[in-house]
Amino acid sequence: MTKISLNSSNLITKDQLKEEYLCGLCNAILVDPVECSACKIRFHHKCLEKFVLEIGTCPMQCKKSKFLNVKKVEKKLQKMQFKCRNHQMGCNDILDYNDVAEHDTQCLFQPVKCQAYKYCKTKCVRQEIERHEAVCAYIAVPCIYCHRQIQRMNVLVHEQSECTGTHTCLKCGLTVQKQETLKNSHNCFSALAGYLSNMLDSKDQIIELFKEEIQRKNLLIADLMEKQDQLEGRLVKMEAVLMFDDKEFEEKQMEDVLAEVATMSES
Repeated sequence: MTKISLNSSNLITKDQLKEEYLCGLCNAILVDPVECSACKIRFHHKCLEKFVLEIGTCPMQCKKSKFLNVKKVEKKLQKMQFKCRNHQMGCNDILDYNDVAEHDTQCLFQPVKCQAYKYCKTKCVRQEIERHEAVCAYIAVPCIYCHRQIQRMNVLVHEQSECTGTHTCLKCGLTVQKQETLKNSHNCFSALAGYLSNMLDSKDQIIELFKEEIQRKNLLIADLMEKQDQLEGRLVKMEAVLMFDDKEFEEKQMEDVLAEVATMSES
């Protein structure tokens, strides 16, 4: 659905203009016309849609109104021709009813805002806007080193004092250093080869660290197993002492075994 509003002042053949071709709300030439079944007044579809959403009824306060598309009127509207709304700016195109909306989005004489309008407050016709933006001091341009967007008036100061000097290559995804940018020497293949080589070196170092840790763990396990064997031997001796009938000998043996266990615990 088109959103264009057709001003009757731009109609070439004024004798074509009739009241039935005008919107009952905004008085512009109808676009996507609909008609109230009760009062027979016609409206832009967009005008009526907004009004009904806010008020809930026909603008003429009709009761039990229905809104119908008006195909017969559309056919008559399509015979109209218009001057471009930018004819005072220099556009001499003659437009059919159905071509107005598309033309307005492309007209070279349409006033448009600079990308940096918030700061520079400049409007130009569309055919001149590129020339203006090519020199506008407020337009953001990329720093050649870090690729950050900086206002054109500040880019030299940024490059000389604030810039980190690096950016990410869009092709290989690796960091490009300032000297590479200055000399235009960054080569994606060479950079990737160096990156992969560093990864392999790092991998070998990590493997060696894992090997050393495994050896350390194995030695610790062997030491614990040796101590376990010694403790089991002491327990066997203690059991033998407990089963012996000679109380005096039993007590002496028990003291010896406990002394050994204490020595092992301290070590």
